[in-house]
Order: sequence, then C-alpha cells, then structure tokens
Amino acid sequence: MRGSPAAYQWQYDKADLKYCPRCGAPFTLEDIDIPGQPQLVCHACKFVFYLDPKLAVLAIVTFGSRILLLKRAKEPGKGKWALLAGFVERGEDPFLALKREAQEETGLEIRVERVLKVKAFPDAGMVLLRLSFPTVFTE
Repeated sequence: MRGSPAAYQWQYDKADLKYCPRCGAPFTLEDIDIPGQPQLVCHACKFVFYLDPKLAVLAIVTFGSRILLLKRAKEPGKGKWALLAGFVERGEDPFLALKREAQEETGLEIRVERVLKVKAFPDAGMVLLRLSFPTVFTE
C-alpha cells in the first residue's frame, strides 16, 4: 500500500464536537494526558472523549504461490481488485476481526502466520495492521 488511504469525506475535528454524548453537557478542550494534544472533557459527568485512530487489518491470503484478491462491490474503489481487509470493532481482537472478514467476504477460514507490518495514517485517523495468512479451506 503506497501513500495514505483516501481521507474520510468528513473527519472529526475535536473543535466540531460540542456536546457530551453521555449527558449532553458542553465539552471543553483540555490538555490532560499529552501536552499539545487536548482532549474533549465533560465536567458534568467526568467523561473524556478520545478520538482514537481506527484500526484496520489487511491480509495477504495465499494459496501456494497465489494471492487472494477480491473485487470490490462498493465504493471506494468499486470494481477494483483489493486484498482482504476490514476495520476492527471496538474491543475486538485484530486477528479475530480479519478471520471474521475472511469468513464474511469469502467463506474461507484463515489462520495467522505472521504480522508483516504496522503503519499509521494520521491524516486519515487510521492504523493498518498488515498480516500474512495461509488459507485453510472449509467444506
């Protein structure tokens, strides 16, 4: 993967978020953990709203010397070929997330062979965990 993935059409900016999703009180921006990295703080319910990067996983699924490619059915990139990938849900193990994606998208069961690379895309608010998976066929 070269460069940064396409940025979201609308990115959260901390200044755009005015009210606490828990109680509706106004947020303030305050340096609480890292100087120069203010967080959204609700003093009414003591909630701190972190805009964490989204974790994505990508697999290089192999069949001997061949690599699995999927034809994208939706935008972005509809009709283009892509490696198996998906987003990790909050609290989900990244390895299990990609196994889930493989099952949903292809019906294949895969197992982790090794982690190839971890790369951050700060402008897109995303971290990509690139993994290598040999394929295990299921009947």
